[in-house]
Order: sequence, then structure tokens, then C-alpha cells
Amino acid sequence: MFATVMLASCGSPASAPNNPGDPNGDINSLADVNVPQNFDWRTYSNFEFSINASQAGVLQITSPNQDVVYYAAFLSGSEAHSFNLPLPTFEKKVRAVFNGQSAQLDVTRTRITHNFN
Repeated sequence: MFATVMLASCGSPASAPNNPGDPNGDINSLADVNVPQNFDWRTYSNFEFSINASQAGVLQITSPNQDVVYYAAFLSGSEAHSFNLPLPTFEKKVRAVFNGQSAQLDVTRTRITHNFN
């Protein structure tokens, strides 16, 4: 049985067949791929955050559903906390969590400011 499985797997092609609906047509090498001129290859973008709080506590910047923590810091509550944070380009919003308060922030601009009361 094992020998039959091995023969079947060795006889199959190493690459998937070309997709007939693919706008690139037949692709046999990387040179055959048509990449748009304006394609953005970056996987991360840098953002500048400035968070104000009127009391001390722990700040977290997370994914919108809070599954991933991108940043955590203790805020003194006496001055704005500024920091740079690279985020995956697929994130269009993040969640700022501080002392039981939560705010969803758009990350469509490079500078993000938020005030917690």
C-alpha cells in the first residue's frame, strides 16, 4: 500500500497547472508574471502614535479583534506617550485599549492621535 502511494505521488506534476482565467496567461517562469507598475511590495507600514491619558495605566495597541498585541506600554498619565509602530499593511484599523476603555483607530494616515479621559 505504501509503495502504491509513493508511486502515485512521484508521478504527479510538481507544479499546479496554469489557471486559464489568469490575466497573466501562461506562466512558465517568474519573468512571465506581469506586475502592475503601482504594486506596493511592502508588507509593513510605519505609523506615529501619540496617546494622551489623564491617569496612569497600561496601553495596548492590538488588532481590531484583540487577537494580536502589536504594542504595550505603561503610561504615566502626566504627558502624551509618542511612539513609532510598524503594522502589517493589511491592517486598516487597530484597537487601543487603556484602563478598561477601548477605541478603534483608523490607520489610514501615518500620524494617529487619541485621547483617553
